[in-house]
Amino acid sequence: MRYLVSKQFFKCLGRCLLCLCAVTAPMRPAIAQDIAISAQRVEAGGSFAISFNIPETDPSQIYKLALIPLGAETIPSGHVVSSPAQGAWQFDAPQVPGRYQAVIALLNAERPLQTLPVEVVVTPTPGALRLSKTTFLGIETAAVAATLPGGRRYPNPWVGLFAVGQNMPIGGASVGDERLGWEWVQGDGTPVNFTMPRWPGIYEFRLFDRSEGPYVLDRTRVTVKPPPQPGVIALDKESYEVGAQVSVTVSGEAQLFAQPWIALTREGREEGGGQMLEQRFHWDWLNRDTRVWQFAAPSTEGRYEVRLYDGDGQFYFEMDRQAFEVIAKPEAGAIKLAKTTFNIGEVIDISVAYGTERGQYSSWVGLFELVAEATGANAQKSVHRHGWEWVRNNDAATLKAPIWPGKYELRLYDRDGRHYMLDRQTITVVVPPVPQALTLSARQLAIGQPLQVSTALPEGRAYPSPWISITRLEPTTSAGGAEITPRASEWHWARTDQPVTFQGLRHPGRYRVRLFDRDGGGYILDEEELEVTVPALANAVRSDKPQYRTGEKISVSVDLPAERQFGGAFVGLYINEDTGGQGIDYGRNRIGHQWLAVDGGPYVFEAPSTEGTYQIIAFDREKDGYELGRTSVQVGATPVNLLRISGRSFQPGAMIRLQTRVPAGLRLYDPIVKMMHSSYRLDSGVLAAEVPITSRHVNRSEGDTFEVAAPQTPGKYEFRFYDRGGHFYILDIEEFEVAALGPEAARRTPERLTPMPGEGRRASPNQPDTSPPTEDGPAAETSEDTPADTPATEESDTAPEDGSNPTPDTADSDSPTDPTSDEPIDNAADDLTPDGPKLQIEALTEYGLQSVDEIAPGASFRVRVYYPLPPKEAPKSVQVALQGGKSMTLLLKADKNAGVYVTDVVRVPLSEGE
Repeated sequence: MRYLVSKQFFKCLGRCLLCLCAVTAPMRPAIAQDIAISAQRVEAGGSFAISFNIPETDPSQIYKLALIPLGAETIPSGHVVSSPAQGAWQFDAPQVPGRYQAVIALLNAERPLQTLPVEVVVTPTPGALRLSKTTFLGIETAAVAATLPGGRRYPNPWVGLFAVGQNMPIGGASVGDERLGWEWVQGDGTPVNFTMPRWPGIYEFRLFDRSEGPYVLDRTRVTVKPPPQPGVIALDKESYEVGAQVSVTVSGEAQLFAQPWIALTREGREEGGGQMLEQRFHWDWLNRDTRVWQFAAPSTEGRYEVRLYDGDGQFYFEMDRQAFEVIAKPEAGAIKLAKTTFNIGEVIDISVAYGTERGQYSSWVGLFELVAEATGANAQKSVHRHGWEWVRNNDAATLKAPIWPGKYELRLYDRDGRHYMLDRQTITVVVPPVPQALTLSARQLAIGQPLQVSTALPEGRAYPSPWISITRLEPTTSAGGAEITPRASEWHWARTDQPVTFQGLRHPGRYRVRLFDRDGGGYILDEEELEVTVPALANAVRSDKPQYRTGEKISVSVDLPAERQFGGAFVGLYINEDTGGQGIDYGRNRIGHQWLAVDGGPYVFEAPSTEGTYQIIAFDREKDGYELGRTSVQVGATPVNLLRISGRSFQPGAMIRLQTRVPAGLRLYDPIVKMMHSSYRLDSGVLAAEVPITSRHVNRSEGDTFEVAAPQTPGKYEFRFYDRGGHFYILDIEEFEVAALGPEAARRTPERLTPMPGEGRRASPNQPDTSPPTEDGPAAETSEDTPADTPATEESDTAPEDGSNPTPDTADSDSPTDPTSDEPIDNAADDLTPDGPKLQIEALTEYGLQSVDEIAPGASFRVRVYYPLPPKEAPKSVQVALQGGKSMTLLLKADKNAGVYVTDVVRVPLSEGE
């Protein structure tokens, strides 16, 4: 808003401001615009008026009148007038019912100057629809009249026929309220015609005042019912033979609607206390001209119905039904035979002749086992069919007598499946044995020895599928005492032209050879007995030596006789089943195996990683096999000189150089070198146990050289070489000490808790000690590079290639060694002596200062200098050479650890390189 400000106001503020002229907008005159409406409630589409009285204004103003929905944000120009004006604006009310307001506003404004509420309504017209009745038949015509009351406007009145929306009574799903048809109406009572739906149900006629609705002025519900017409179906008789002709006639007086059709249905009935459902067999469209339907009676006896329907799909209704009965009769004497006794496999000639008016289906004759009634506590045996053939009326068929003797029955059925039997005849089948039909090549066999069996079968009878089996004679017994019935070890089809060869029995014992006349364990024609034994084998399993170290290769030879090659033979390495380490009893657990080949090996195993006595056992098969032989081997974790350190005494924090070496053939698993504080005892008698300081995993196939800082605390320490992680075997221990700074060490008495490996029996890396301990203790110590039983001049694996005679390291040698030889490490290459300093470069990384081998341009670093023994005079500086020939001189200062000096952190110039 703008405000008018006077000069006097500014003078009151001190008379120090300039005078401002204020320009104001013209003031809107106070004018009363007045509107009125013809009614506060108006019918949709009805006549409506807004009267107005606008006085004169200066200048003249333009106004707009409108009827807008309540809450509308804009005002259209429904009617425009200029002041002064007086009159009325006549127009039709909106077609959409709801709450509105009559408004007056300036032409270019959206805010009304005056509003009056108006309600637009649609009023129903009950009774406007008239029908002659409310119940109709399907597709019947219905006349619908609509009379609309006057005094209001109906834009486009029409009547629609709707399916009523509803919820299904069981599942609860909805059926849509949908329009099925419609017609325009005049509203003066003139009727219009509708064709009622074909399907029964509830429908509704609805009257609307405009196109597409949605406002219903009146509604009337009607019902559509199916038209039952009892008595319009007629049959030629009430009872029929199975398959006989049935003729159905539909009366000419029957009213046929949309799609009439006729069906054959099994009559629903109760049976055994339960309700049997109806079953439709077949159907056909009804010929509207002849109204006759013919079909063959069902092939199954029972009560049936012929039903007349109208409609199709899932929506149809029944008009009439008529019941009838189907029956089936037997035909005695239809089977004719020349005799009734037959040998097994003999051909049976069968003639069939029967006369009947029934339907001719696919008749057949079958041969069935004749089962007697069960007696005593026996269960009833089921009937088994042995054979069958199709056979027509007045024709013949052939069957073979069964391979099992007994009473049988020939049965004649009128169709496929066992349904209606026309006739039956009983026959007898017999089978005799055949003694001395088998001849064996031997009655005493060794395990795996082949056996030949000859067979002689006389002619004049059937042998369906003769075969020979060998079965263990004695039954076996389970661990719980239950008897296990023997099974056939081997079988072959019998041959009369040459002997049958059995490959050999795998288990010893007494066996029975049997000849059967057919597959499936038929009748035994003949049998013979034999015996099988297991011969003993000597030195079948041999190892290249009796003792091995952990991880060493074990070479095994096995003799596998040809008659014992059953397949799946193997040799296995087992934990000793008698005693394990430290007197622990183990089961015979297999920890490795190899399949045996015909060539006998050798077979290579890796000695177990745990000390103990093991068994190498060979078996002639994988499961339930017999032992071919065994041998025993011993496996031990042999101590080896694997560690070298750069000294035996160090100052606190001094760098200790360690070297590991791995000789060829030594199996290491996950080797670790651990630094331990040795155990000791105080003067008070308190035992101080071993304490781990640090550890490092080392290469298990090659030697490593690395450095470790000596502990800060004086005392006895040691490095241990473990062949794997965890609490397992220590192969080497090297002891050292950290120099004491005072008399503290004098009050500690060293006392070992962990014994030294081998207690003096450690072997050199290339010659592990494999000699067993004697009754007097460990074996006598010999040169580490030359076994006691090897001449000094004999060439060994450790002899250097150049033929020189290296001096073997003694157990107390302090010289560091190279991992690939027994020579001492050459420290001169590093310009270091045991008492000389060691330089270490530390780079500044995101993890802090880390030891590195080189520094990149621009990186920050410092130099640390270590002395094994504190020098008499502290060094002052260290010189660092850069690429390009330049160098940097850095001042040294003493560290908190004795004998250690460091420089400040500096940065390599980017222009100087590494």
